[in-house]
Amino acid sequence: MITLPTGPANGIELVREAVSGLLNDPDIALAECTISRGQPVYMSGLHLALEKNLLGGAVLTQWQYFILRNNDAVATGDISVVDAVPGFESLHQGSFVVGMIDAIRVAETLPEVAKSDYELRILRIPPLYVVAVWLCGKDSLLIPAAPTPSIIESNRVYRETELVTALTPFAESRRNTAAILV
Repeated sequence: MITLPTGPANGIELVREAVSGLLNDPDIALAECTISRGQPVYMSGLHLALEKNLLGGAVLTQWQYFILRNNDAVATGDISVVDAVPGFESLHQGSFVVGMIDAIRVAETLPEVAKSDYELRILRIPPLYVVAVWLCGKDSLLIPAAPTPSIIESNRVYRETELVTALTPFAESRRNTAAILV
């Protein structure tokens, strides 16, 4: 079973207030939309990928809320939890949102989910252009959301070691590029 932890008490209200004038589509009225419960967003980095510790070193930094119109996701709003004071941080629209919904749908159909409990989390690895659904449990599962770098497959289930192995050459090249730029 997939569970969601409890997010900031006022998260939905913060998103609703912040995005009312930000949605790019004039055909979408916020009054017609619902906002989902928040999903915790954990950040991981280049150094953690190279240390093969993507999950163990990941840090909770945000809560992501889907903005839904007729049960279709049209955007996500992120609430920052820096210094334990929630505040609106960003709005995302487009292929990122569709990719997240597709990855969550894959997660919901996994046989492992019927057998064990998992907490739904979002893992972001900005230097590697990766966003993944993280089913956190005894044996964590990762499902990268489209768009992804060509070295990994979107909507495929990975164990942490498999994803790290696939990302290592890209992480090393990113580290080397960063070193040249400094």
